[in-house]
Amino acid sequence: MNRELLWRGFPTDQRGTPLRRFWDWADGGADIPPIHGWAASSALGANGRAGAGGQITLLLRGRLLRRYPNAVLLAWRAKGNQLIKPASAADIRTPVFGGALGRDIVFAGFDLTDTELLQGDGWFFVLAEQPSEPRFGFDEPDVRVPSPALTAWSGADWRHTGTAPGAWLRITGNALAGTQFGGVRFVDHAAHLAMLSLQSPMRIALHARSLLA
Repeated sequence: MNRELLWRGFPTDQRGTPLRRFWDWADGGADIPPIHGWAASSALGANGRAGAGGQITLLLRGRLLRRYPNAVLLAWRAKGNQLIKPASAADIRTPVFGGALGRDIVFAGFDLTDTELLQGDGWFFVLAEQPSEPRFGFDEPDVRVPSPALTAWSGADWRHTGTAPGAWLRITGNALAGTQFGGVRFVDHAAHLAMLSLQSPMRIALHARSLLA
């Protein structure tokens, strides 16, 4: 590109670096440092931000992120076959770049290499509902089996409330009237209704070993 500019009469000393940005980096940075500063002995690919080893990119295809466009994507260090808890800042990585291809493909790059993903107990990729976007309602029951006895509001499903599919929740005369768990009663006031119907955010963890090609 610099030679083309020079040939077309642009006053350049050819130390400029066109096309430094391809990926949408979270910090707004460029993909490569200025070319005139590259060492002559550098190997192919060594001048990218991730070095010659590159970075892992998680590719997701499907309708999940169309339904939850603000879902959280993380890389989370494993301990045995579980997420390490409590996790330090070094145990969780957020995407450093990302983007979308069409309507059903999303990619996210992490500051990890394929070697790091498999060291020790490895890493999980985690997809989590956005905790700042709470949902309210009750669980969808498994129609093949009776609903279990209710021992906490987190286990309440629509059958417990006596609500038919697609119908409104009735407060007056409800089968759960007066039921109380953890100091939250059905239904003393609006705050209790919100508390007992709050749906906890869900997350899915997939170990990197099952995803690496």
